[in-house]
Amino acid sequence: MIQYDGSFWMTYERVSEQKVIHHPPSEKHPNGWTEYLPWVTEIFQKRMKNGTEAYKKGDRLPDGRIVGDEILSVSVRPEYPTDDQGNPLFPTPTPYPSTNRHGLGDLVEGGNIYPEPVWIEDDYYWVMFVSVSNYVFGLSSKRDYGIRLATRKASMGPIGRYHYSLDEGGDIANFSKSFAAAHLLTWVGRADLSYLKGSGYWLTAHGVRAKTVPPGLKLSNWPKKDEFEKYFREQILLPIRFTKWRGQPWLQIEHQF
Repeated sequence: MIQYDGSFWMTYERVSEQKVIHHPPSEKHPNGWTEYLPWVTEIFQKRMKNGTEAYKKGDRLPDGRIVGDEILSVSVRPEYPTDDQGNPLFPTPTPYPSTNRHGLGDLVEGGNIYPEPVWIEDDYYWVMFVSVSNYVFGLSSKRDYGIRLATRKASMGPIGRYHYSLDEGGDIANFSKSFAAAHLLTWVGRADLSYLKGSGYWLTAHGVRAKTVPPGLKLSNWPKKDEFEKYFREQILLPIRFTKWRGQPWLQIEHQF
C-alpha cells in the first residue's frame, strides 16, 4: 500500500503471542520439555524501503526521521481507551468470540485491502477483508472462517488500525454465513474485492461445495491425512453492494443465484 505521504507499506499476518507449556519429565524426555504454541495471529503493517526490503525499527529515513515499530492493523481484540501517553486505561480486552480456534488461541488472517477508497453511503473508506478462527470451521460448525469486513476512514490513509463491522451481538459480522448455508458451501473465506465497470463490486473468495465432498467425509474440522485429496477448494465470485447498518459500513450479497 502507498500512504498519503508517498511511503510504501506491507500488510501481513504473523503470530503475535505464543503460549508456553512446560511438560513434566517422561521416559522420552527425562528432563521435561517446553512447548511453544502459536497462540494469537494478527495483521500488521510495516514501512518498506522497496518492494522486497522492510525498514527495521530505529532505521533512519531519507528525511532524517527514525522509523518506529510495525503497526497493529487488525487485532483479535476490541480496541480499548488509552491515556494521553497511549497507556491502556483498562486491562487488555478478551478476544472476540469468533476469533477463537477451539482452544488453540485466536486468529485473524488473510487481510486484503482494496487499493483505493470505497464510497459507502456518506463517506469514503479504506476496505479490508479478513477471515477469523480456523479455516476448517465450516458448514456444520457454530464457528465459521467466513468473510469479515474491516474499514478505516479514507481521510486517515490506508495505514493504521482498521475497525470491524460488528453484528447485533457485538461479535465480528460474518457476511458469508447465510449465503454459504443457502448454497451448501463450506470453508468459505479470504475474500478479495474488485470492481467491474458497469457491474459494480465483486468479491472473490474460496470455498468447498458440500456436494463435491464424498459421502461420509467431514464438512467441518480437519480431514484425515488420506482424505485431503478428496476435497476440492474452488473460487467463488459474489456480487456485492456496500451500505451501512447501525452507522457502520456493511455489505450485502446482491444475488443468490
